[in-house]
Amino acid sequence: MKSAKFCVAYALALLLLSQLTYGQAVSASSQALTAKTILAKWTAAIGGAERAAQARMIYRHSKTSEGGMEGVREEWVTSRLQRKEVERHSHFQSTTVFDGAQGWLNDWNGKTRLLQGEDAKQETVTAILHSFAAVNGKAGAVEYTGQDAYGRLILKFQPQGGLPATYYLDPATYLPAKAEFQISRVPISVEFSDWRDTGGLKIPFKETETILSRKTVTVYEEIRVNGSEKVSFTKPKDARDSFILSNKPSASVPFNFENNHLMVMTEVNGSSPIWFMIDTGARFTVISQERLNQFNLKSYGGLKTQGGGNDVTGAYVDGVTYRLSDVEVRNQHAAVLSLQGLEKVYGMPLGGILGYDFVSRFVIQADYPSSTLTLFDPARFEYKGKGIVVPFILKSNNHPYIEGSVTVQNRNIPALFVLDTGAADTMTLTTPFVKENNLAELAGDPRMRVNRIAGSEKEFFAPTTMRGLLDKVTIGQVTLPHVVVNFSLGTSGAYASSSFSGNIGETILQRFKMILDYEHTRMILEPGPEAYAPFEERRSFGATFTSDGPDFKIFRVTGVGANSPAKRAGLQTGDIITALDSVPAINLTIGQLRKIFTEDGTTHTLKVQRKNEELKIPVTIERLPISDLK
Repeated sequence: MKSAKFCVAYALALLLLSQLTYGQAVSASSQALTAKTILAKWTAAIGGAERAAQARMIYRHSKTSEGGMEGVREEWVTSRLQRKEVERHSHFQSTTVFDGAQGWLNDWNGKTRLLQGEDAKQETVTAILHSFAAVNGKAGAVEYTGQDAYGRLILKFQPQGGLPATYYLDPATYLPAKAEFQISRVPISVEFSDWRDTGGLKIPFKETETILSRKTVTVYEEIRVNGSEKVSFTKPKDARDSFILSNKPSASVPFNFENNHLMVMTEVNGSSPIWFMIDTGARFTVISQERLNQFNLKSYGGLKTQGGGNDVTGAYVDGVTYRLSDVEVRNQHAAVLSLQGLEKVYGMPLGGILGYDFVSRFVIQADYPSSTLTLFDPARFEYKGKGIVVPFILKSNNHPYIEGSVTVQNRNIPALFVLDTGAADTMTLTTPFVKENNLAELAGDPRMRVNRIAGSEKEFFAPTTMRGLLDKVTIGQVTLPHVVVNFSLGTSGAYASSSFSGNIGETILQRFKMILDYEHTRMILEPGPEAYAPFEERRSFGATFTSDGPDFKIFRVTGVGANSPAKRAGLQTGDIITALDSVPAINLTIGQLRKIFTEDGTTHTLKVQRKNEELKIPVTIERLPISDLK
């Protein structure tokens, strides 16, 4: 009988031997796994190299549901990484075409634009994901980087002209379980499941796409390999929907800039003219929900989108024709949102927002000193001035993006800006960009005061910010000194996105004659006399107002700053201003009222309704900086 001591030693020896053997096996297995061997197993798993090489085109058909609208999506992908996608709904359709080198989007209004930057690269990635390019050697250089926490095998591809993509393969089946890539620093993952045999090749019939917290599940009803249909991968034709009725090369319209926005009188479907805002930051044109009956329009479906500070829901509408003087854009689709909050801030009836669907149809020149907007036929426009050309890229959300930088304490920080004529201030830098570059501590208001639009905190357009001072802002080839800006602090809305650094607003743009040329993806800036002067901090009397009532003539005080001149004068939140000196409120606009409160040293008498009493309050206008930035 063996001694207990011998048995223990023997057991330990066996354990050590088994660990060594297991470790050697794992090591040998790891050494055996290379990108080449994994690709070979992947190829065998889907049906073999010969069948994969013969797959010239793959067709996919699925149903879609977006905003309460049922639809159909069809896709064709070739072995040459050409791709065409058509999405049809009951009210509209859109088409994306990629010929293997460049791509185009024909949108819901029939406007075709070139896919630029990462949008074009994404087409290559999607074509790779929906073909057998990875196993056919057409997905670029490949690298095996080990296994993830679930034991899945990781292959990283670097396609020529595309975005890097990472595949995660199931070690039991060698079929892809998931793929990942990034667009504008936003991670996107696609999970594959429900693998079925299609013409001797295994193809996933279910995909789950995750972008941040949003999941989209696509279940394919039909997938065919090498169908008989002929598919064109050429540029889609443009719809002809915009006209200058005088048949002249251009037409001019006056604009109202009272609220630091380009406001133009616009007819909709022959209605009486009403104010619309020109907004390059709007991905599509918007019709006011409150004005639908006035325009004889009926909405359909459901929409969810983002404003500067919050998310917002709405709907869609079609059959919209816009008329501005001699300019007409016909039979358009548009979004529908409630714009009551904007009307109260601007103190004017608002029919909607003219976004990408309108501004992309013309070359638009804004002459701020003369308050004149000139719209040119792009086919007949030729620029001969000496302005500075600032190129931009149009991305999938239809926003124009401009490369630039900000400088703080001799540190130059590359930035990507959105051109946003719908923003009144100089610029607002996004929350992630501010945090990543420590801007609040380096260049923020020393008192770290948080700013909101009093009375509009819950509106989709209202961000939460603090003031900041940048030594320089560079926009293309234009460099501006000493720029006071907003630093976003919000966690929702567009300014919480990491896909851009900030926007360029009207307080910058109005220093130039601005020309927007979407046809050639460029902005042209002709400097005015104050173009390169340092920007001073805004000064304020210390009271904020909104308007109310059917004619927006009820001027309500929504906020009074502590220790402000307004507070010392005796104004209180909730006061209603019924007259200024001898002028009744009915004869004023909120813009005129705000302007009077910028005239330092002037004295006035305000007639105020406060609950059940009427007061006369004498005020001397004095404005103080809204921050301690120097």
